Amino acid sequence: MTYDPKAIALSDAAEIIRLNEQEKQQGADILKPRLQTRKLADIVDTEYPDLKEPVKGLIIEGATVLAGGSKIGKSWLALQMCLSVASGEPFLGRDTDKGDVLYLALEDSERRLKQRTKKLSFKTGIDQDAYRNCIDMATKAPTVANGLIDLLDTWISEHKDARLICIDVMQKVRGITPGNRNAYQDDYAYLTTFQDLAKKHRIAIVLLHHVNRRDDKSIGDPFDRISGSNGIMGTVDTAIILTKKRGETHATMKIDGRDVNADDMILNFDDCLWTVVSEHAAEHNAKTAYDANPVVRLVKDIMKDRPNGVSLTAVDLMQESLNRYGDYATKTPTETGIALTKVADELLLYDDIIVEKTRQGGGRYIKLSKRVPCLDTLQTGMTL
Repeated sequence: MTYDPKAIALSDAAEIIRLNEQEKQQGADILKPRLQTRKLADIVDTEYPDLKEPVKGLIIEGATVLAGGSKIGKSWLALQMCLSVASGEPFLGRDTDKGDVLYLALEDSERRLKQRTKKLSFKTGIDQDAYRNCIDMATKAPTVANGLIDLLDTWISEHKDARLICIDVMQKVRGITPGNRNAYQDDYAYLTTFQDLAKKHRIAIVLLHHVNRRDDKSIGDPFDRISGSNGIMGTVDTAIILTKKRGETHATMKIDGRDVNADDMILNFDDCLWTVVSEHAAEHNAKTAYDANPVVRLVKDIMKDRPNGVSLTAVDLMQESLNRYGDYATKTPTETGIALTKVADELLLYDDIIVEKTRQGGGRYIKLSKRVPCLDTLQTGMTL
């Protein structure tokens, strides 16, 4: 090969250009935006601290919406919760994690707060010394757009034992939303600010909210009653809805959350104080409906008078109802048989009453008898 300095120079120049282009590309690759990711296996191997729970199994760190009808007692419930967490006393029968509380009572005056606090303190036994240095109150606050989140961030930073922020009500710090905006996007963006703040400081933020006028019978999901778009349920960590009929003291509390696993509860609201009637609403409602059933009432009364059991026709049962109450429990004998079939399992479960359909002399009878407790034990002498 003949030595050609010019050819070598051209070759070197081409290589230099190639290398420069390669370095540029590598630099560009380094500067490309990338997702911040972790290996799933590393996440599984990581030990994370337990979630903070100002109210055990009910109110945990994150954003919670507590919705209910107007004048249902939401504000009383919120104040009772704040007093309980600030004093470390139980709330609705659940343990609390004592710490600092901020309560924005934006629909109340200081005069009303004083009256309510004194009344609740008397009812709960939580005296002033128990919460004196642990609850901060405000009856006015700016909207999120006007700097609320920064103010809450500062309050949390200045209270190392901060556990709970309660905002009554959510709409007061939202402001007016233009009508030409996407409601879902607005709700999602608005509540995300509270969710991010709660995650940043590992604190619970509870926002009281209203429900719409739809009733439970007209909707498939009771949480659809929360006023606003589905963006609310899609954003918050926990949603709680409180329903109560006007004039009644019992209310149902339904709970749905990412990290909360609690059954619906039956609560009682009497003279400012909320208490738990049942931790299991479905069972309570079923038992309430059972006790109110006129056929159940009839069978139980018959068995009180005839504890050894009795066989009656459907017509006989209707006559028993007329003689005892002056009215029929059902309209026809056929309805009587159907009604008994429906409640037979519950009669056995709640009152140990056995319902059997039999035939005697060509006629159809309903035999009522009491289940003998531990029958197998009595017969065999063995403990089951």
